[in-house]
Amino acid sequence: QATHDQLTGRVNRYEVERRLGLLLAQPPHKQNGHAGAIMYLDLDQFKVINDTGGHSAGDAMLRAISTMLQHGLRAEDTLARVGGDEFAILLENCPFDLAKELVEQIRDAAQHLRIQWGERSLSSSISIGLVKLTAPLDSVEEVFRVADMACFGAKQRGRNAVYAYDPAVDREIARYV
Repeated sequence: QATHDQLTGRVNRYEVERRLGLLLAQPPHKQNGHAGAIMYLDLDQFKVINDTGGHSAGDAMLRAISTMLQHGLRAEDTLARVGGDEFAILLENCPFDLAKELVEQIRDAAQHLRIQWGERSLSSSISIGLVKLTAPLDSVEEVFRVADMACFGAKQRGRNAVYAYDPAVDREIARYV
């Protein structure tokens, strides 16, 4: 219970932050040149599902999204539910180009996910912030702060979008910081 989310069975924020901290503490030579990336995902218009179908419909959607997300990941990746309708995915030892492919596959799968709730068919898209784990991002707090801002950047682009942030080249998020 201390490390897992009761609703989805996935790890929780505490556990993904612990794993991220261990990854950030590794010397670069142990990371095969690829520390990895983190995705921060927020369901779009989730409040509408809760308001129209009730919280049990929202819970069913969260479980369905969680299952869909897990199917799109590699064995070494960590899926966590970090908030009400927010998830994080830690991609260890993952080249950023592969992370960008995975995030697009996830976004596409999410927009096609439907669950039946009574006579209604419920759906939700996802806005995703993708962050390359590289200097100057050297703390768990900094990574999550930038990942949250990148997710906000995806929502600003109209939802059902991805904002890929690379600290070495991204000026837009640096301006927010």
